[in-house]
Amino acid sequence: MAALIIAGIVVLYLLFSLVTVRQGTVAVITTFGKFRRILRPGLNMRVPIIETIYRRISYQNRSIELKF
Repeated sequence: MAALIIAGIVVLYLLFSLVTVRQGTVAVITTFGKFRRILRPGLNMRVPIIETIYRRISYQNRSIELKF
């Protein structure tokens, strides 16, 4: 019974540690409020509770076509 509970906790920890960052953006990770690293687009891992996503920043160029 105890092994089942521990296995459940490990699975939940792994699920909460996975982060998906969308294409064209980066995520800024902070540890207790201090900048730690930047996550690139795709599937990434972080330490739940300790590391938080401070902000997701778009780096795509947005252009508008002007017609004269």
